[in-house]
Amino acid sequence: MRLPLNIGRFATAADQRTVPREFGWRGASGGGVRIAITVGDSGWGRALCSGVLDVLRSKYGKTAERDKLIGRIEWTGDESRMKAHSGWAALVVLGTRSGELQVIDRCRMELVENDEASWAKQPYHAAERLNAGEARDLVKRGLETARRIAVREMRTAVKRAREAGHDVAACAVLVVDPMPDWSVDEILAVHFRMHKAEGVLFRDALARAARASGLRLLEIPEKQLDEHSERALATSVSSLRKTVASLGKSVGPPWGKDQKDASLAAMVALHGRT
Repeated sequence: MRLPLNIGRFATAADQRTVPREFGWRGASGGGVRIAITVGDSGWGRALCSGVLDVLRSKYGKTAERDKLIGRIEWTGDESRMKAHSGWAALVVLGTRSGELQVIDRCRMELVENDEASWAKQPYHAAERLNAGEARDLVKRGLETARRIAVREMRTAVKRAREAGHDVAACAVLVVDPMPDWSVDEILAVHFRMHKAEGVLFRDALARAARASGLRLLEIPEKQLDEHSERALATSVSSLRKTVASLGKSVGPPWGKDQKDASLAAMVALHGRT
């Protein structure tokens, strides 16, 4: 399989989407945070890691009147069959040899400690019923823990790639609209804000980790991923998606929308422009 572009440097991709449980919806939509890392010329070839951090994913549906902002939500394809996850990232490492893109490594990146997972995956929800002071302290602890672990795991992934002979260079993140500068109190006062904040939490932790690891960070608007890809790679998005799908077939599941989008974003970052 030939990649329809000249891969040069390295990148990561990430994305976060959340759907609030307000207005009677059951559960929250996933999408989560996606990360993808690519590495430049060295050793085995050029390599790319792509990963996905599922922040809040669940399959759900509820029928009601649309004028009450409650509709029937149905998932199709890969997303409908993915289990709800929070606080971890699935990392996929790809490499190229003579222009051929191949999967060379995959792993799961835990972003919460095992003994804290019961609350650290959703620190705002865990703080919801605490008094104001305790709530702020718990959220602060959750943020600091996520950032610390993200740095540790990012550096471990980069070290593993470098020890395999690859030169890690940059990190791209798929982003959504930024969250307003709400205080912890303001977030806890409105339920859907907790989902928004928890979605942003891990994506932000990974972006910070990329910077702390000395990687160049590139942010790509998730909604414009296809447009960016076509423009940056001078290749139709349908062709690029076929390449990504072929990668998935070579390794088998999991290879859902998250992994596919992360890989595509990494290709954009590899090409060096958006």
